[in-house]
Amino acid sequence: MEPMVSMAVVEVGNYVNPWKLLAAVVILLPWAKMLTWIDKDTVAARLPRTVVNAGNMVGLLAAYLLLPLEGAFWLVLLTLLAIPILELGVYLLLRFQSVGLGDLQQELKRSFSNIGKGKGKSGQTVAAGFVQIQTKAGVVASVPDEQTPERQTFDAVQQLMATALRKRADRIDIVLGEATALSFWVDGIRYDGGSVDRALGASMIQYLKMSGGLDLNERRKPQSGLIKTQMDSVRHELTVRTAGSKTGEALALVSDIRKRHDFKLETLGLDENQIELIRSVVQEPSGLVLVAAPPGHGLRSAVYAILRAHDAFLTHILTVERAPDSEIEGITQVVIPHAASGQEELEKVKWVASQEPDVIAVPVLIDSGSAQIMAGFAAEKRAYVGLRCGSAFEALAMWRKLVGDDMAALSNLRLVVSGRLVRKLCDACKIGYAPDANQLRKMNIDPARVTKLFQARTSPMRDSKGNPVPCTFCQDMAYNGRGGAYEVLVVDDEIRQLLTSGASSSQLKTAFRRQKGRYIQEKALVMVEDGRTSVQEVLRVMKGEAPHQPSPDDSGGPRG
Repeated sequence: MEPMVSMAVVEVGNYVNPWKLLAAVVILLPWAKMLTWIDKDTVAARLPRTVVNAGNMVGLLAAYLLLPLEGAFWLVLLTLLAIPILELGVYLLLRFQSVGLGDLQQELKRSFSNIGKGKGKSGQTVAAGFVQIQTKAGVVASVPDEQTPERQTFDAVQQLMATALRKRADRIDIVLGEATALSFWVDGIRYDGGSVDRALGASMIQYLKMSGGLDLNERRKPQSGLIKTQMDSVRHELTVRTAGSKTGEALALVSDIRKRHDFKLETLGLDENQIELIRSVVQEPSGLVLVAAPPGHGLRSAVYAILRAHDAFLTHILTVERAPDSEIEGITQVVIPHAASGQEELEKVKWVASQEPDVIAVPVLIDSGSAQIMAGFAAEKRAYVGLRCGSAFEALAMWRKLVGDDMAALSNLRLVVSGRLVRKLCDACKIGYAPDANQLRKMNIDPARVTKLFQARTSPMRDSKGNPVPCTFCQDMAYNGRGGAYEVLVVDDEIRQLLTSGASSSQLKTAFRRQKGRYIQEKALVMVEDGRTSVQEVLRVMKGEAPHQPSPDDSGGPRG
């Protein structure tokens, strides 16, 4: 028998720390997601994709080479956290220098959307550029066979909706006629969507009516329904509206209508001093505030924003509104039809006043009797009145005419807020230029202080080979969203005295200057100086050019 050979027990070393490995994996997942987004975004940001990716990969490899180090777990962990933050910071700096960061929020939201958003309830992946249409009941519309007559209608609807939604359309219109007119609205501007023959236009309307759950046989009375869409991981809720017209039936798809007026004072475009003035008046238990804007310039949004400055749970607030698009939390909205007469408005205002609320608001007031009731109500409680006009001084004149008595109209009037919406330049493709000094002086801008302005791009961007390159941020619209420019007039004893004594407009404006007030145009020009909009856009808005977006009441407030 051979002697047993004694063998040393070999201990298994703890060469891989599972906790370190788990921490590395946890950090790696969002890091990889970030690098994927950066890789895709370099194209839109016009940065060298290969160079950026190479630099990021060097950082990634360097960090994970540190993992085997023993005795330095926390140092390794901090390094793994610091490098991706540094990489993101460097990339954002490069991106800011190239195209800016103004459009980044929407892109990040789309890129980091939840897994599964690209799938409908059927589980089928939504192809890029394809608009998935879903009824209010959750049924996803199927794609008709290519050989069926329905396919032409489906394709026509797809083409119109895909083009409009990609360009951030607020509304899509189909109006029957000898040739059916197709159009869509973006930031208050109408764009031509082409035309189709009457038969195809009628079938498109019927298709969308069926999707929205409307009566297919009703072609005269207004109807309203709802559909949901998804395209490129972006979802929209579209309100379907139909009505008879002189040439036949008309249909409108209004996008995300319930979010349209979701603004607070801080997001309207008011400056800090204007916000402070409004908040100080809000704290008073009584008095009347006029809010003014031309059609399509966010009147209802401005009224809602001021109402949200109140504590709706401690204050009894009632509104009288024509076909409101959305609800305001904690506020009772008394509805009248969009086409309600002045008498119908008056009856509702009388009833609301009889309920003795703390606050009454009429976002769009047209009746003289209603104005008189609101003026009297403001003696003891708070009242807000919205008027369709272009400036604080026009609002004063309109209000005095509606009430019919200066003493009643002015005694309880505290404030006039007037504004307009200005389209904002796309930060990614706007063009900088050296402005003419004389032009700056005409706009009361100091040439020594402002040496560069921006304007909208009028020709396509091109790559190094001369090929057109579309702007993925604004979809070649040159503008992206709108911002508000406001003037706020305090109706103090001096203003009341000037108005009742028949003072001239120049005297009123001098008093406004003594309040350190700034006109809408001046506030819009501040946006020009900051590079947010162009001189051409301010001139267009102040001259009232281009038709405003049609809607039951208002096109909504600022966007983007």
